[in-house]
Amino acid sequence: MIWLTSFENRTLFLKYDVHQKVAICVVHRHFDLAENEKLVQFNSVIAPWCVDDSPDYLIPGIRAKNWAFLNDGALFPYEFRFTPHPDPTASTHENEMPFPLSFSNELYDTMVTYGLQDVYGLVAVEPDDVDPTTPTKLEFTAGRTSVLVPMTPEMESMARVEAAWVFPCATPFTGPFGPDGLIKTRFCALACRGHSDPDPGGP
Repeated sequence: MIWLTSFENRTLFLKYDVHQKVAICVVHRHFDLAENEKLVQFNSVIAPWCVDDSPDYLIPGIRAKNWAFLNDGALFPYEFRFTPHPDPTASTHENEMPFPLSFSNELYDTMVTYGLQDVYGLVAVEPDDVDPTTPTKLEFTAGRTSVLVPMTPEMESMARVEAAWVFPCATPFTGPFGPDGLIKTRFCALACRGHSDPDPGGP
């Protein structure tokens, strides 16, 4: 876990000017998807969409937001975001990435050094993810739908796993911080399938 918030890691995000665009996330899932489904987030709700059956006018608004690393370092999108009125000047490719491949290649090489390339991926950052005035988010799953809700003091006792980390600046680290004064993260209320709880003494 030390590697995640290290000076080396934050510096890499600053080097490519992606610290306001992308964050590191734990690659995980809460339920299986059919071959014709994509996991799509709209506002605070994340649910399976049968994209092939969706009206044509919705398709341009679907963009990748989470990527996992494959064995060769290539990126595979596994979660998407829907924007009702996408920028007409933007690329129409659903896997358009908000960062250069040189950044993800260097990050992948670093992850391989620590043996973390199968655990962590990348997630596109939303404006409130780097806004220090907004609360940390908690993702919880009911059936085949996940919902993002603001963390409240009553939720502090819930079993949860840190699932995403933003790196908006290098040393001295000035935020964003949550209400508790710690680095802003995104939590997942259910343990990730295929991974045990992180070892506090690990990298």
